[in-house]
Amino acid sequence: MGGVCSSSNQSVASGQDSNHKMPTNCKEEGQLLSAKQLKVVQETWAMLDKDMSGRGIRVFQQIFTLAPETKGLFNFRYIPDDELHNNLLFKAHAGRFMQIICAVMDNANDLDTQVKPTLHNLGQAHVVKFGVNMEYFDLFKTAMLSVWSKDLGKAFTVEAREAWTIVFEYVLEEMKVGFVSANHNHSNIVMNNTESASTQMADEKQVSMEMADNGNTS
Repeated sequence: MGGVCSSSNQSVASGQDSNHKMPTNCKEEGQLLSAKQLKVVQETWAMLDKDMSGRGIRVFQQIFTLAPETKGLFNFRYIPDDELHNNLLFKAHAGRFMQIICAVMDNANDLDTQVKPTLHNLGQAHVVKFGVNMEYFDLFKTAMLSVWSKDLGKAFTVEAREAWTIVFEYVLEEMKVGFVSANHNHSNIVMNNTESASTQMADEKQVSMEMADNGNTS
């Protein structure tokens, strides 16, 4: 399978020097990350997956700090910010979110088959269940990078930030695919329902007029 490499390694990737192995900054076709990026992500993930619930909570708290209005989309919107970490609904939602990141990490070599459909469904759910605006999705990347940076400290190098940014953007872009699809379908349903209601009202008005005319002529 062909690789995608930086310009400095194109001669190696094209096979001009058969004595060299594929460089680690090459990305196999169809893969999200290069071997080097995947290694960095896996190594830093090993430092992060010990407190999944707590990390998910901090991600959402960061989102609510960046855009306080987003809290109003959830059932726990009336819970004071300093009590959210004890709320079962909030903890469950934060935990489910982190499970998505965990699924990406567990299936990094087979994302299209194992993860993409789930991300599409998640994007669709945000239309049907929550009614969110798609621009809110990008807050997750900012929030996750902030939390990852604080939790990893010096281990969150430039290379680690770049690799994790690719992961986060993949998650969000695939969610947006599902969101756009569901939003389009939802709009069509609303439009059809509106047209049906208008037709029904017109029919009822016509029947009323005919009945009134019949009453006047009798």
